[in-house]
Amino acid sequence: MLEDNKKNWDSKLKYALWADRVTIKKSTGNSPFKLVYGAEAVFPIQLTLPVEKLLQTEQNEEEEMAKRITNLVEVHQIREQLVEKVAAHQKKVKEAFDKKEKIYIFQVGDLVLMWDALKEKKGNHGKFDAF
Repeated sequence: MLEDNKKNWDSKLKYALWADRVTIKKSTGNSPFKLVYGAEAVFPIQLTLPVEKLLQTEQNEEEEMAKRITNLVEVHQIREQLVEKVAAHQKKVKEAFDKKEKIYIFQVGDLVLMWDALKEKKGNHGKFDAF
């Protein structure tokens, strides 16, 4: 996309963001778009058949309200399931991280890095300063 002109990357950013927002994430099992709006993104090419059906049938306002309420209930249920799914994913990630953790046992006289937050200046960690 950017091979020809690398200076115009910002004009392509909206396409990359859109692609990210409509892509189903492994951790949640849903796209960010669906979590925000309660429905999957519909691309213009996907609208042709539903628009034809809409034109062929007359819709009643009460039916539309009932559909909307049902949709809101479904979105709420999806979000509740998502909380559980995210918790399970976080647990899985934590377990993978904890497998790599090393347990250190310190003895008296061992050299350790001492961090004094009171001596720390903003932007300067001071870990290499002399005591």
